[in-house]
Amino acid sequence: MKLVAQEIGKDNAAEWDAFAAAQPRHNAFQSARLLLALQDNPVYRPFGRLFRDSRSGTVVAGYVFHVIAEVSGPAAFLATRAIVNGGPLATPEARSAMTRSSRICGATPVCGASTWRSGTRKTAPH
Repeated sequence: MKLVAQEIGKDNAAEWDAFAAAQPRHNAFQSARLLLALQDNPVYRPFGRLFRDSRSGTVVAGYVFHVIAEVSGPAAFLATRAIVNGGPLATPEARSAMTRSSRICGATPVCGASTWRSGTRKTAPH
């Protein structure tokens, strides 16, 4: 299985929320609704990625994380943190594909995304 990555946003929010709600370990912090509600918050910035099966286009995995920057200026480097509440969500097939070091790409299946194999980082071919 080849996975294609996309940012979670207004265009695919309902699709992500439906996928997330169907997962047994889903929680409210993983919802696109919360991600979109906090989008303009300068302290608690949300980010999300969903992964589709490149053949079917079906959402098979994803995660939401938040970057918390309560301090600005030079001290932000030491005080800013990222949190993932609940961890990533994935179907068993997607988890298996990820652990076998499948390529995860951006908007198209052909990209320069990085993959991890046997503890070494390799770049996928263009």
